Amino acid sequence: MAWNLITAFLVVIKQQEALAVLMGKDDHKIYVYQLNQGVSQEKAEAVSKEKGAGEIDKITFGRYQDKPIWEVKSGSDFYLVDFETGALVNKEGL
Repeated sequence: MAWNLITAFLVVIKQQEALAVLMGKDDHKIYVYQLNQGVSQEKAEAVSKEKGAGEIDKITFGRYQDKPIWEVKSGSDFYLVDFETGALVNKEGL
C-alpha cells in the first residue's frame, strides 16, 4: 500500500516484553514500540469490524503519517487503526 513506509518488521521478546521494531523505508530510521503500551491486535480487529470489515485476512504493525498503526486487511479493504488511541485513521479499498 502507498502508506506503508516500512521495510522491516520484527516482534522481539526481550525480558518478557513484546516489541515491534520498524525501519523507515527512505531514512532507515529505527522505531521501537512496546506492544503493551498501545491497543492490541484484537482491539484493532474489533474497531475494523465496527467500521464494516468482514473476515480479517491479516493484521500487521506499521507506520502511517509518522504514527504507529495496525493495518487490518479485510478482503480488498485496508483499515488503519491508531496504535496509541484505537481510533480508525483511514480506510482504503483496492
